[in-house]
Amino acid sequence: MRIARARVIALLFLTTAALAAAAHAQVAPSYGLLRENEDWSFLKDKSLRRDFWDPLKYIPLGPNGSYVTIGGDIREVAESVGNDNWGKQPYKNTFALQRYMFHSDWHFGEHIRVFVQFKSGLENARQGGARPIDEKKLDFEAAYLELSTSDSANWIALRVGRQEFNYGSGRLVPQTAAQSDLFRDSAGCIIVTWQRRPAGFTLGPTHSVAGRPHP
Repeated sequence: MRIARARVIALLFLTTAALAAAAHAQVAPSYGLLRENEDWSFLKDKSLRRDFWDPLKYIPLGPNGSYVTIGGDIREVAESVGNDNWGKQPYKNTFALQRYMFHSDWHFGEHIRVFVQFKSGLENARQGGARPIDEKKLDFEAAYLELSTSDSANWIALRVGRQEFNYGSGRLVPQTAAQSDLFRDSAGCIIVTWQRRPAGFTLGPTHSVAGRPHP
């Protein structure tokens, strides 16, 4: 009887854990190129927290539903270029590329949101030094204020600041000529969103911390 009871308890435990994991998978957003598109508000329900990083995805700030999400990305790439400088260098130039990105997404109640994302890139061991397109030690990737309504059927939001755009193949919005796969540029913008879709936007040039102009 004790063995049978233990088996029943174990089966119930495994079933409950599987259902909870399935529920988490259904509502959890996937990590995308634009991290500001992620919505982790469902983690307010602690029973849905299963991932190791979930406590950082929903940090409550007060009783009115305010919270902050913290996240980041690390990219490490080894690159080797043969016949560099149009064949004038008969050796292979091998070096390491690194990109670090950190963001925080602040939600103050239902109507105010602030998103800030930093980026930093390093290039190591390249003969001839780092290329301008590969190294930028600290800069903003995004920093904007968003004001929105609470009407879910006709949700409208106004976003002002700086962010990256990824429309079409990712090149619909012009970027700087110095953009590389390691660094993605952003632009100053004003965006109006209706029903979770952009209804209109305007872009303007920005400058990096180092002073290099953006589009």
